[in-house]
Amino acid sequence: MVKLREFDVANYLDNDKTIAIFLADAAKDGNLDLFLNALFTVARAWYAENILEMTNKKMAKKFETLRGRMSSESQARVEALAKRMSAEMDFQQKR
Repeated sequence: MVKLREFDVANYLDNDKTIAIFLADAAKDGNLDLFLNALFTVARAWYAENILEMTNKKMAKKFETLRGRMSSESQARVEALAKRMSAEMDFQQKR
C-alpha cells in the first residue's frame, strides 16, 4: 500500500519569487478569505519552527479571531492592499 503525505504548499514557498507569485495569485480574485489564508500560509513557511509548536486548532482559531476583529473598514483596506499587490506582482512578472 502506498502512503501519501498531506500536501502543504508552505513546504514549497522557499524563495521570494515563489512567495510573490503565490500571494499575487491569491489576491487576483479579491477574495479576502483566500488572501488572508495565503498570508497565513506564507507566515507558516517563514516561521515554520515557531508555528509547528501550535496545534492546527489554535492556528484556525487565531485566523478566525483575526477575521472576526476586522472592521468592515479594515476588510476594505486589506482588499485594496490585495488588489494593489496583485497589480504590482503582475507588473513585476511582465518585466
